[in-house]
Amino acid sequence: MHRLGAVHPRSLLLLALQLLTQLPSAHSALRYRVAEEGPPDVKIGNVAADLGLTAGTGSGDVTFALESGSEYFKIDNVTGELTTGQKRIDREKLPQCQMIFDENECFLDFEVSVIGPLQSWVDLFEGRVVITDINDNTPSFPSPVLQLSVEENRPIGTLYLLPTATDRDFGKNGIDRYELIQDGATVPTSTRRTVGGTTNTRIEGDRRGRSGDTAGPRSSVFELQVADIPDGEKQPQLIVKGTLDRELKDSYELYLRVRDGGNPARSSQALLRVSITDVNDNSPQFERPTYEAEMAENAPPGTPVLQVRAADRDIGVNGQVEYVFGAATESVRRLLRLDEATGWLSVLHRIDREEVAQLRFTVTARDRGQPPRTDRTTVVLSVRDENDNVPSVEIRKIGRIPVRDGAALVPENVLVDTPVALVQVSDRDQGENGAVTCTVVGDVPFTLKPAGETALPPLPADEAFDR
Repeated sequence: MHRLGAVHPRSLLLLALQLLTQLPSAHSALRYRVAEEGPPDVKIGNVAADLGLTAGTGSGDVTFALESGSEYFKIDNVTGELTTGQKRIDREKLPQCQMIFDENECFLDFEVSVIGPLQSWVDLFEGRVVITDINDNTPSFPSPVLQLSVEENRPIGTLYLLPTATDRDFGKNGIDRYELIQDGATVPTSTRRTVGGTTNTRIEGDRRGRSGDTAGPRSSVFELQVADIPDGEKQPQLIVKGTLDRELKDSYELYLRVRDGGNPARSSQALLRVSITDVNDNSPQFERPTYEAEMAENAPPGTPVLQVRAADRDIGVNGQVEYVFGAATESVRRLLRLDEATGWLSVLHRIDREEVAQLRFTVTARDRGQPPRTDRTTVVLSVRDENDNVPSVEIRKIGRIPVRDGAALVPENVLVDTPVALVQVSDRDQGENGAVTCTVVGDVPFTLKPAGETALPPLPADEAFDR
């Protein structure tokens, strides 16, 4: 909380300067929660009550004004009731929340000023509204048809990674489980058990035409295992549980279903086509599970950044390794080039650190065998800041003194030391490149003062400022 008010009788009129920085949530004076996708006028909280104030009646008592956050919120200037505005809040579309998977870390900040009678004093409070997730997205696979090649004669227990589904929701509304369903219209009897962080779903054995058996044909060769991987996601895996003979059966059609944990749950499924092929029995292996490097901002196209390398113990085409992007966003593929033959990563387009501070993605190494075998490594590239941005200055209103076209409209006879505007100074660069120094230039009856400084009592009326 910052109080702005009148101070020393002989001092010049002060211009309150607020150097706004991102405050930790623990220091927010006001903290609320509201669900995304709500209609306008949803009550969030009462600022007056939460600050222990008596709401105004319009007859000279304290009133309230939003200084920032009005894009999504509004406040009753008399009662202090904070509600949602006309613009719908979509958590998944908020830029600051797209890579956040902790429900307490997705929030919108606001500032509210508590204004005394005749603006004799103004208190400025920071507030934070945590945006909670609702189950408004259905998990989906990257394609309605998933292709998987499995070598014949593989030993029982051989495991194959399946494509993962994505869900823009998270937590309990995110992906909860995967299920493997028999090809055709038959849903097989399945058993599930939890072993070492994995869930197994068995596709039970072939039974054809036996008396009393109404389940229809079933496969005994595959089992679904779902592993909890370190980043908190679930990885579906197909395990060989029976003999695979390409000469007897060269393909299987199954359905892979994904469900989220919402109530009610949302689900989708994809056709999983498993092709049985001949053998390529060694996978490429990367030298490291994770590669980390730093690259300069604005590096010209063609600048080499990092080389990833994998080796394959097979020979011939089965041992020839090529490199492709794995789990990589559109930004990664637009900004970086990956040489398929050498594994060198280089700059494709200039990178602005203020837009992208870090690139994290996976690279897959695959051999040229039929079918190819793969390995995956994680790459983390940090973008080093260059001093390529100039500071920006924004003049903002405080309380009831208006600002028009960047100028505060100060009435004459206003008391000395009355706060008349907030000056927000920012620089998009980082560290020393983003540090700024502010001064008032010229012989003017104004000065800069940190918004948080305690003010002295106001001047008498006969010593007020006269234009």
